[in-house]
Amino acid sequence: YLCMTGNSVSASRAVIMLLVFIAADVLGRTSDGANTLGLAVVILLWVNPYSILNTGFQMSFLAMAGIVFLRPVLYNEDNILVFIKRPEEKELSLLGLIAVKVLDGIITGLSVQIATLPVMLVTSGQFAVISLILNIIVIPLMSVVMISGIFTGLAGMVSLDAAYLFAGASELTLDFFEWLCRMSSHFKKAVIVTGCPDSTQIIIYYLVLTVWCGMYFCDLGSFLHIT
Repeated sequence: YLCMTGNSVSASRAVIMLLVFIAADVLGRTSDGANTLGLAVVILLWVNPYSILNTGFQMSFLAMAGIVFLRPVLYNEDNILVFIKRPEEKELSLLGLIAVKVLDGIITGLSVQIATLPVMLVTSGQFAVISLILNIIVIPLMSVVMISGIFTGLAGMVSLDAAYLFAGASELTLDFFEWLCRMSSHFKKAVIVTGCPDSTQIIIYYLVLTVWCGMYFCDLGSFLHIT
């Protein structure tokens, strides 16, 4: 997979983390998302220190940092979005469980957006509001594309006709993604042009996020939660 994607920084990060998780499982050890992410940073910067200037490197690691550090603050076993008490799943109806799963996807996407926002603003000077909604649809369906691609490759070694059959699922899914992008581009205020923030604003932004997450993981942020 890494060779097929051109050895990109983001793909290298994903492969390193996956290998660590697999190795931990094989050796009967537990793997930690924060430590695994840190190990990937060290390895990639050891290979090429200039990778830290790569936008793909910044976006990939900040996105994972948002999931590892920020998401537990926004969505945990006690609270949702800090101030909303999370209901017990055993007390929820079917529609309630579906709503919780959808909310889970929204908050995961929100965590990624919050963590990567300054980089997006620096590189493009704008913020796509609609992307948060699109990610709820796109991210779960990416598994269909991946599974279809795997079966297409395996079937292609036996029969091209069978490969075309399996490839149909990914083709339909990708066509659906393209249609979503075309439709979303027509929405007013789908993209907000903000311009490029200065260095001081970026430093303050990440400093506030770091302190907030640090308070939560050090159990000093319990006063922020309503029980």
